[in-house]
Amino acid sequence: MLKAPTTRANYLLHLHGIDALGDNTTLMDPAILMHIMEAREQVDECTSLDELEPLKKANATDIEACVVQITSAFDGSHDLETSKRLTVQLQYLMKLAEAILDKEEALEG
Repeated sequence: MLKAPTTRANYLLHLHGIDALGDNTTLMDPAILMHIMEAREQVDECTSLDELEPLKKANATDIEACVVQITSAFDGSHDLETSKRLTVQLQYLMKLAEAILDKEEALEG
């Protein structure tokens, strides 16, 4: 259950009284939100697995970087606000990964 990075990060924040992934949680950074929206559009427009693969790799890289930043915010400075913001960002990236997998399945068959 806590193997998923978003679940793990939210659990650690919850220990400090913060629910990063509650029902009314939104991504506040307009640049990140725009990035996610554009990536989702690109995924929707893909007509082949070859087109989808670079998007999948880029998102995986973004997820890895976000997890590293969350770890640093928790372990290094105990910056809970940054951890919360990054956890919400990670949730959006993980949902993008799900959309990519759904598109991959649709293109395969």
